[in-house]
Amino acid sequence: MLVVLGTPIGSSMDLTPEFVVWLGICNYLAVENPKKLAELKSIVEKRLSDKKFAAMCEEFLGNFLNNKATARKHRDVFVNRVFELQRVFDNFSTGEVTPVLEKVFTFNKIFTFNDFTEKKIYKYLAKIASNNILGLISSAGMPIISDPGWLLLQEVVKSGVSVEVVYSKVAFEEALIKLIEFLESRVQGLMLTPLPEAVLVFAGFPPKKAVKGLKNYFKGWFEFIAEMAIEVEKNVYLVFYISRYSLKKVVEALLELEREDGFVFGYEKMGDINEEPSTGKLLLFFVKELTKIHEKILDWELVKRLLYSKLESFQEVESNARNKQITIRQFSWEDFERGEHVLIAVALP
Repeated sequence: MLVVLGTPIGSSMDLTPEFVVWLGICNYLAVENPKKLAELKSIVEKRLSDKKFAAMCEEFLGNFLNNKATARKHRDVFVNRVFELQRVFDNFSTGEVTPVLEKVFTFNKIFTFNDFTEKKIYKYLAKIASNNILGLISSAGMPIISDPGWLLLQEVVKSGVSVEVVYSKVAFEEALIKLIEFLESRVQGLMLTPLPEAVLVFAGFPPKKAVKGLKNYFKGWFEFIAEMAIEVEKNVYLVFYISRYSLKKVVEALLELEREDGFVFGYEKMGDINEEPSTGKLLLFFVKELTKIHEKILDWELVKRLLYSKLESFQEVESNARNKQITIRQFSWEDFERGEHVLIAVALP
């Protein structure tokens, strides 16, 4: 069996009881970055320390064992692991997290499964999944979506091995929801197509190219969605994942599109969030630190300001409703550059 395990993309509160139980059932693990396991273990420990969460894990495991159809389907593969985990949870009433934590993170072997190793070992891992319970984990979010795992999934399905998916939040989905909330609350007169009716294009990570190559790459995409928006008379959302290592080159490529190709990324009066965009215009937004305390949405004008004025920064105001305190801190390009980003281009009909 292959178990595709979605991990939190930001907040530890996104971790589910299903994740903990299924991870504990797995006896082999394929992970994009083994160094991230220590961080994941810390998150699981924190969540298990919450008695309500621990009780939800026990309840899920109990329902799992009582489901006769599930037991018959998977009996030969992992029944021993399930009962071993159940025994550990039965003794969890003492409140000691360590035994459960150690059991959940005990595997026969952990494989490094990334862009460099996937083609070398995916067939071998598929064979392991045919007689064991193999968990698949990416560094954050759902595996396979712009992460390694597609070749393994195809091989497993072709071999007739069962697949279980433990869902987690997906970065581009969260980013879209946050952006639409942001636009509806901040932009007056902007008519947005309801998300279920809009067109979504997910492009993943841009190719590793120089600035000129990236400029041509984005130009092709932007012309495509602009034409599509007019054709279907709906908003078209184009989503990219941007790594911290390519962020500056991406921004420079977008700047060249403005200067050399006449693209306008923003509002009729550039930088005025209250102005209605003109028909045919593209809106650009960067979303970062999803589901975290310092989650941010930055429009294109603000990103340009940060890049042009590296010695300058703008003040970010945070309010704490509980103690009525207001914290003012500086936010600079260096702050923006940290972490992973979701870039969303919105084409208006």
